[in-house]
Amino acid sequence: MIASSWLKQSIITVLCVLGIPSYLSAPKPIAVSLEGKSSITVPANRAIISLRIYSEGPKQDKVADDVRKTAEDILATLRPLAQVAVSTQQHPSSQNLTNNATTTRIDPDEPAIVDLSVTSFRSYSYRKPASFLKSETPKFESSMEIEAEFRSFDALGRLLAQVSKTPLVSVQTLKWKIDDITKRQYLAKCREQAMVDALDKVHAYVRPLGMDKVRAIRVTESYQRSSGIVMADVMGEEMLMTMQHDELGDSAEPLQLEPRTLVISADIEGEFCAWKTGLEAWFRRGGVSPIRVQA
Repeated sequence: MIASSWLKQSIITVLCVLGIPSYLSAPKPIAVSLEGKSSITVPANRAIISLRIYSEGPKQDKVADDVRKTAEDILATLRPLAQVAVSTQQHPSSQNLTNNATTTRIDPDEPAIVDLSVTSFRSYSYRKPASFLKSETPKFESSMEIEAEFRSFDALGRLLAQVSKTPLVSVQTLKWKIDDITKRQYLAKCREQAMVDALDKVHAYVRPLGMDKVRAIRVTESYQRSSGIVMADVMGEEMLMTMQHDELGDSAEPLQLEPRTLVISADIEGEFCAWKTGLEAWFRRGGVSPIRVQA
């Protein structure tokens, strides 16, 4: 019992003799505040297209019927592409498109279209101003917008080629994006790389001071400005569709689309504590704050 107590006192005495001078002579821990950044460029794997069906004329019934019939043809083309199992009985206007789509499918459990919806419908009338030869006449307009999110760009190219030959239909917008799961995966990788970037900077600054240990005290993630969606040049797409239709007539080939790239980035602002390895670190370690992350 006496020997054990003597051993403990001896260890404490040695630590005090060696540690106190080292503690007093060692450079004090310093705080470092800086930023870490990272970005990844990835190609889009989704495309969101918005189609507008528009008709106008002096007869309300005809205008409404033209929009309705055209919308039925477009939806008959798109609905089979949004289903897991494509039916063998198809609408005549969609038969070629859906047959080609099934041959390019890699996984039958993943349809070409992720989401399909009718986003708007509008019908109204107004009075056309009178001219020298004609009196004031009523005029009717009707429109409908259909939006679809495509997983398969081959199917989207065939749809655009078909739309280029369909009266009353125009492409309103074409957006490129990546799906949420893929975006989260790349964003997690970006965050890791942003932290590595920040730590590399801290080590580079404190290494000349003889410090080799770094601990994060506080990390704040900057606001993510990237929306994850890139708009396409719709006018350019329409011009390309017109050229193919004029050159090839009714046998227009599907458009070969090249998806745009998106930038996923992560920026952090961190506060770090740096110190030197040794006995002094043993004395000082209790005063280092744990990491607190604010997203």
